Amino acid sequence: MDSEIQLPPGDTDPLVRSAILADPRQRRILAILLNHSRPMTERDLAVQLTAQETEQSPSDLTEEDYQQIQMTLYHYCLPKLEATGWIERQPEGIIATERLFFEQTELSLPDIDDPDLPSWEALAPLLARPRRQHVASIIADYNQSLTLDELGTALTTSDHTTWEAEDGGNEPTLLVTLHHVDLPKLEEVGLIEYDSDEKTITQQRSLRTFVDWMDNSSSTNEVTDTNS
Repeated sequence: MDSEIQLPPGDTDPLVRSAILADPRQRRILAILLNHSRPMTERDLAVQLTAQETEQSPSDLTEEDYQQIQMTLYHYCLPKLEATGWIERQPEGIIATERLFFEQTELSLPDIDDPDLPSWEALAPLLARPRRQHVASIIADYNQSLTLDELGTALTTSDHTTWEAEDGGNEPTLLVTLHHVDLPKLEEVGLIEYDSDEKTITQQRSLRTFVDWMDNSSSTNEVTDTNS
C-alpha cells in the first residue's frame, strides 16, 4: 500500500486533520496499519504501538504493559482517525484506507513509514496550527529581530484569512495567542528564539532553510496540480 499521506476531501475540518498528523502517536498508528496488509485487532495494534514506544519486543509485553494504550486507542485515537476516513473497522479488525491524501496543506509531508523523523517534529507545531506556516514565513522575511507588535501588524495587514477565522481579526487577542502559544511552540523546535520579556523574535538559521523548503514544496504542488 502506498505510504504517501493522502487526506480525502470530506466533512472533517482540515485543522483537525492537521492536528492529528501533528500527534506522533497518531502517526505511529497510521504507519503500523499501512505496513500491515491485513486487518489488525485493537489488541494487536496496542501491542505493536507499545513495543514501538517502549522499544521492547512485542513478545516481551504483558497485558498490563499495553492495556493503557489499548484504552487510549479505543476512546481517543481510533475514533479521530475513523472520523477522517483514514481507517476503517472491518469484522476482522482495523485497516488503513486507500484515502490518505492531504491536499489542504502547502507542505510536502515526510514519509509516514517513519513517523518519528526529526522533520515530523519540526512540522508538528505547523500542522497543529497551519497558520504558523504564515508566521514562520513573515519572521523569515526579516533580516533582523522583530517585535511581537511588528509581527502582529504584519499578520493583521496580510491577506491571510486563517487568523481572522480563529481570532476574529482581533489584534490584542492575536498578540496574546502569539506570545503564549505560537511563538513558544516555534522556539521549542528550534526555528526561532523568542525573548518573552522583551517580546522580540529572532530567527534561527534552521527557519530560513525550513521556509525555503515549504516554498519549494508549495511550488512543486502547484505544478503538479496544473499538470493533473
